[in-house]
Amino acid sequence: MIELKPELFVDTEIISLLAKADEEDIRVVEDFLRAILSFYEKSANGETLLHYLSTEWNIFQKDQPELLTSVLAQLQSPFQKEERVCYIQELKECINQWESIKTEVKTNKRFFCDLSPIEDLLNSFTPTDFFRDEILYRARIHHKDEKTFMPNEMGCPTDPQKIIAGRANPHGIPYLYLCKDIETPLYEVRPTYLDHVDIGKFRVKVDCLHLMDFTQEFSLFHVFYECGEDVFKENVKRKILFDSISKDLSTPLRRYDTEIEYIPTQYICEYYKKEKLDGIIFMSSVHPEGKNIVLFDDSTVSCEEVLPYEVKNLTLKMRQLDTI
Repeated sequence: MIELKPELFVDTEIISLLAKADEEDIRVVEDFLRAILSFYEKSANGETLLHYLSTEWNIFQKDQPELLTSVLAQLQSPFQKEERVCYIQELKECINQWESIKTEVKTNKRFFCDLSPIEDLLNSFTPTDFFRDEILYRARIHHKDEKTFMPNEMGCPTDPQKIIAGRANPHGIPYLYLCKDIETPLYEVRPTYLDHVDIGKFRVKVDCLHLMDFTQEFSLFHVFYECGEDVFKENVKRKILFDSISKDLSTPLRRYDTEIEYIPTQYICEYYKKEKLDGIIFMSSVHPEGKNIVLFDDSTVSCEEVLPYEVKNLTLKMRQLDTI
């Protein structure tokens, strides 16, 4: 049995088991780590093993590299923590299938693309429910010489010609974009200094909304601990596909991109709309920890109040790009 220290881990269930120092539980954690390592192979073009184990899977602390080195040695891992690795081919297929579908709907079959390679995984994701009277928010910028928007002006445009394509909705089809907190919509409308921004307060007026939540977190260890190694790989595939779609939903459109880049995620939304879900949730690309909510039917909520704001400060951050 190898030595595992709780301070190495982020996963709270692993920390709890290791704190009890029960040999059987420690062996389960050891088996889990061996299973995770079996999903990788060496690749000069991949990410570091430390990146996968800390950032992608959220298992290990990022600032405990010496402890991770010790664990890898005890596990007799074929990899070093800074060694570059990639998924084995079976797991790569999840990403490849999604990339193939993206290419198909953008360049070949816009309306009759075959989702069957990933459909079972799409149906395995767990929806999140919003209940009656839950509050959500939406922002609109207005000119300083205009009055604050009325509540009935804070929803979707009613003229199909004015409904532009978004990350979730196709051109001409209205979906209502909202946010879970009051601050995120300020970022989402990308205001400039001293802009006036109105924030509408929306209340859910139906008993329950079922939303596909692309912000939910998976504890792979929980799956391994509860279900065993037999179904573990299928759940890893599920997470890989989930993360790929979630990343695309949260990627902002750059100035030189076209609306074609939105088509794959629009297709996913159409799929869940067909499956009778009420919308989706995805991470904001412009506000860390912020969540965006897209409702397929705006009649399920109502704007009951509009709060006017003025932007008093903007902060920009830059990172230097590699030169070619």
